[in-house]
Amino acid sequence: MNIFYIVMGIVGGMCLAIQGGVNSQLTAVWTHSPIISAAISFTIGFVALFVVIIIRKISIPTIIKDTDTKWWHWIGGFLGAYFVFATTFLAPVVGAGLLVGLILMGQLSTAVVLDHFGLIGFKKKPVNGRKILGVVVLASGVALIRFF
Repeated sequence: MNIFYIVMGIVGGMCLAIQGGVNSQLTAVWTHSPIISAAISFTIGFVALFVVIIIRKISIPTIIKDTDTKWWHWIGGFLGAYFVFATTFLAPVVGAGLLVGLILMGQLSTAVVLDHFGLIGFKKKPVNGRKILGVVVLASGVALIRFF
């Protein structure tokens, strides 16, 4: 695998750990509402992405009809909004370590199911004992963080 992709994934994970804390501090010191803080985070993210679209001169599709678009193609923003809200709300309650562990547990367990059934565009990759062991080991790590 290309080292760039590995580094990109690691940096994404680092951003995840930092984002919950940053947004929860915005809540604590200014907005007093995790929903407002999440909305601010999304707005800033939208502006950042829009600037990249303008700089890179990326054309925006204008016609939706006559495509194979499904209803669930459009829910990414809702899922992201819940994610940002949840991390903003939970960060000061559970701490960075447990927050990231819980998120990873949700991501990995869902990813295994998505891969197994080949859902939402993922290539089918059947579950096997090693994958289940990986989920169990991660769950054990989350439990260790939570209880010790």
